[in-house]
Amino acid sequence: MGAGPNARRLTTPPAARPEARILVVDDEEQIRRIVTLLLKRVPSFQAKIQQAGNAQEALALLEHEEFDLIVSDHNMPGKTGIDLLEHAHKQHPQTARMLMTALAQLDIGVDAINRGRVDAFLRKPFDNDAFIALADSLLAPRVKARAAMQGAPPPPPAAQGPPPLTRIGRPDPSREAQKLKLQAELAEIEKAMRQLRVKLGLGSMSPEGYARVNDDLSKKRAEIEVKLLDLEM
Repeated sequence: MGAGPNARRLTTPPAARPEARILVVDDEEQIRRIVTLLLKRVPSFQAKIQQAGNAQEALALLEHEEFDLIVSDHNMPGKTGIDLLEHAHKQHPQTARMLMTALAQLDIGVDAINRGRVDAFLRKPFDNDAFIALADSLLAPRVKARAAMQGAPPPPPAAQGPPPLTRIGRPDPSREAQKLKLQAELAEIEKAMRQLRVKLGLGSMSPEGYARVNDDLSKKRAEIEVKLLDLEM
């Protein structure tokens, strides 16, 4: 897991970067240290990192805290990483989940997707640039959504007296059809982005190729989200 020749560097002043809350789980202290150092090099965010030496410690933290990303090893004493991520998905479905494993077994990958609902699957030893690219892409939408919620204006005060009468119109079939079509396109893009992260994690795609394709998909996703917002207004 040595640094690659094209290791990414911070391009934004630290003070200008939003904070990302991350939980790193591995029974090997050296791996936790390496992953923590790499997360501090993610270019778009300041990483606020907590560590756990096993799934039980991580579950105790999840009882009281929420994270934008959980990075977990799979093969640990007691509960496995998939057990942990399955619980995390039920308790905090908005949290991104990345599973690391040195075991190249198909059933682990299937379990990771079906039970752990992982967003990214990474085989050890992994490429540092690939790890940073994955973490960056997983954190971006979640940190953005949290910032938007925190900056949302307070709801207007309740109106006094009976609410004004409004005319309820029939839904426009053409608008509903457009929304359904756009939602289907959005689901396909999300699926393609998940498959892309798996390819990067398995080493079948370079970080540069991943970044290029992921940027294109992110732009398409943003365009569809804007169109959906327009239809709902």
